[in-house]
Amino acid sequence: MNKVTHDLFQIARRLKQINRDYCVFWNNKANRYEVHTNHFEFAVPYDRLDCRTIDYALKTRKQNAHQIECEINAHNNELVKSAEKQLYTVRAELEDMLGYAMRTGRDVNFTRNYIKEF
Repeated sequence: MNKVTHDLFQIARRLKQINRDYCVFWNNKANRYEVHTNHFEFAVPYDRLDCRTIDYALKTRKQNAHQIECEINAHNNELVKSAEKQLYTVRAELEDMLGYAMRTGRDVNFTRNYIKEF
């Protein structure tokens, strides 16, 4: 790993204003920038050092842990709602198919005709 002391936008110096222990390194094996103190803090999720790195460092500070947790929970709730909506739609379609089969006296193989699509 190579320590980054000078970069185009002075990100390494600006990160020290957030936390004086922050040091930026280029990890040759992983091909990414990493920020360390006495231990690994975070991998920069961008391919270059720019103002997004400063924003990311500010957002992911320990003081913001509660806010990040709330964002994660809100996102997970949206995923659950989306899955429930999809499940409701599939259930309604299957009930329609079964109702049609029962009214017309036809035999429906749900496994072969429909479920394999999911």
